[in-house]
Amino acid sequence: MAKHENTKIKTSGVLGAINIAPDVIESIARIASEKGQAFTPLADYAGNIQSFFSKNSGVVLRTDDSGNLQLDVAVAAHCGTEIPKAAVALQKYIKEQIYFMTDIKVDQVNVLVCDLVTNKE
Repeated sequence: MAKHENTKIKTSGVLGAINIAPDVIESIARIASEKGQAFTPLADYAGNIQSFFSKNSGVVLRTDDSGNLQLDVAVAAHCGTEIPKAAVALQKYIKEQIYFMTDIKVDQVNVLVCDLVTNKE
């Protein structure tokens, strides 16, 4: 799978082409993951200050060999959360929000539960 870097996702309309940067889709997914009560989005600190302050940390948009869009979303589960049920709800919500805002279908949303937090910050 390849990560989108400087490419744009293109859609066609009656009036012309629309280009949406992959960072926009990653941002929508990150914001959507903040809305629920079950998870907290994780920043993926890769050892440098730029990645620490990146607004899209913890969310990666990829394409597979067939051109299908896939998202990886890293989160921390809140203690007491029924993780499988909450993760499925988060997957659906992220896909719906991206489709609602961009008219782009994300084929797969992978929720990566990387940590457990005892209280919501």
